[in-house]
Amino acid sequence: MQNVKVVFAYKRGFRRFWVVASVIWLSLALAVFWGGPEFSMAFLEWGVAPVALVYAIGAATVWIIEGFARPD
Repeated sequence: MQNVKVVFAYKRGFRRFWVVASVIWLSLALAVFWGGPEFSMAFLEWGVAPVALVYAIGAATVWIIEGFARPD
């Protein structure tokens, strides 16, 4: 039988890792593009877009894996 609490614990752990990595990534992107000629566009392209893309890929992967883990 599947232990649901363990699955949720893994989700929380991955989400916390994503939050920490995203904060670091956004801080670095902010430091690099701050005061540049096209700050807002560059920050959206190189800061925000990768963070959102990684989250979407992670959510899709978890959704697929959970689909295989459910009992029939």
